[in-house]
Parts: sequence; C-alpha cells; structure tokens
Amino acid sequence: MKKSSSNLSASTPSEIRSETKARDHELKVITERINLAERHFNTLLKDFAALSTGLVSLQEKGMKLSKSVDLYSDEEYPSMKASLAGVSENIASLQDFLGAQAEFVHAKVSPPLSLNATNCKHAREYVKELNATREKEILKRKALDKVKTKEPRNKGKIISLHNAINLKAKKLIIILLLMFNPFKLEQDLQKLTVDANRARQTLEEQMIEFERKKMEDIKTVFSNFFHGQMYFHAKALELYTTAIQNLVSMDEEQDIEAFQNDLHSAHHPTRLDVVRDGSQTSLNRFSSQGSLGSQMSLSKTGRSDRGADGDDDDTSDFE
Repeated sequence: MKKSSSNLSASTPSEIRSETKARDHELKVITERINLAERHFNTLLKDFAALSTGLVSLQEKGMKLSKSVDLYSDEEYPSMKASLAGVSENIASLQDFLGAQAEFVHAKVSPPLSLNATNCKHAREYVKELNATREKEILKRKALDKVKTKEPRNKGKIISLHNAINLKAKKLIIILLLMFNPFKLEQDLQKLTVDANRARQTLEEQMIEFERKKMEDIKTVFSNFFHGQMYFHAKALELYTTAIQNLVSMDEEQDIEAFQNDLHSAHHPTRLDVVRDGSQTSLNRFSSQGSLGSQMSLSKTGRSDRGADGDDDDTSDFE
C-alpha cells in the first residue's frame, strides 16, 4: 500500500530505504519485461521473414519440378502422358498457393511483431520520465536532510551577519534564508513525492497495457499464421488428392501395348501396310487375268482364220 505524500516526508530513514528498494525492484522488473519483449519479438520477426523467404524459394523449386514433369510427359505414351500432365498442373497450382502463403505471412503475420518496437520505445520513455522524477525527489530529500542537520548553526551565523551588514546584503540574506528554509524544502519535497507517485502509478498502468497489448499481438500473430497454414494445407490436400487420382488413372496395359507396337514395328506390318499390300495383290491378280484373257482371245481368232482358209482350199479342190 502506497504512503501519502505527508507520510513520506515524515518517514523514518528505514522506511525511506524500504520504499526506495521497492521502487528499484519495480523499475528492474519493468525494464526486464521490456527487454524480454523486444528481444523475442525481434527474433520472431526475423524468423517469420526467413520463413517467407524460404516459401518463395520453395515455390521456385516447385515450379521447376512442375516444368520438368511437363517436359517428361510430352515424350511418353498417351496414358502416362495424360497422367503426368495432370500431375504437373497439380504441382504448379500448389506453388501458387505457396506464393500466396508467403505474401500472407508478410502482410498479416509480421506487422504486429514489427510494431512492438514502437511499443517498447514508448515504455522506455515512461521509465525514463519516472527515473527523472525520482532523481529530483532524491536530490531534494538529500538537500532537506542536509539543511535540517545544519539548521541551528547556519541560522545563528546568518542572524549575526544580518546585524552587521547593510540593507542590500540583508535582502540577499533573506533570500538565502528562504532558499535554505527547511519548511520550503519540505513543501518542495512533498510536491516532488506526489509527482513521483503519480508517475509511478502512470507507469504501472502503462506497463499493464503494454503486457496486455503484447499478449494480444502474440494471439494475432500466431492465429493469422495458423489460419493461413490450415488454409494452405487444406488446398494442398485437395491438390495432392487430385494428383493421386491422376496417377491412378494411368493405364499401364495401354502404354505397354503402345510400347510393344513400337518394339515390333520393324518385323510386323502395320494395319495400313496390310491394307496397302492387299490392294496391290488384288491389282496384280486383276492384271494377270486380263493378260490371259487377251491371249485366249487372240488364239481363238487365229484358229478361226486358219479354218476359213482350209475351206477355201477344199472348195477349190472340189471344183
């Protein structure tokens, strides 16, 4: 429980030491908490920045993999070509989500961490103001104690001088008396004590707000990060499922048959070759039949001519 200003001014040296020790402890705890937040928030900021950079690098490697799969698919048999083309597209889509994830970390996760530096700066300013007020209070207390210790002797000397010097010097002595008046010093001390207590209370309120803001920032940072991760992995699961389906749809028998056709294409004619050979054989057969018919027709004609000549001879002979 805090003492009032009048009680503080009338405190015993033991109470003053105890109060000073308590204030020193408060300042130590506050300074440590500020340093703790600043140190770890800076570390988290660097780590998230490195994570974002790593995601971009992973995206580039993934796009390279997608391109390699796509080039490979162009030289495969139809079934495997279609499957690999689908897998390549799935990998490329996944890299798009990786890029979006990196941008999300940069836009939604890192800013609260970077703003913490401003919060720490303001907290240190409050601590600095409190220290300045405390220093004034300590100096004023020391001056008051010193005046109280020397008050009877100083007052006697000043009164003796007052009786011996002129009016102008008397005015100066009056000012000195006012300056070293223990009651005036005590009033000043009370005022500084009130200011110090007010600054102390304000700093405590500011530090409570600082701690609350720090916890809210941590919640925001990791909530955004985990939501982004869940969204990415959900989309990644969909793409991986589609990629597996593309692989399962691969027809091994169809591509093996295509391979065997390529393998034996030099030994067995293709269907087009069979059709072409069949057409040529029919044409050759037709040509052969045509030649034989012509020869038979010519033979018959020759025999007919020879028969006619024989009849003529027989008629002449008959005649």
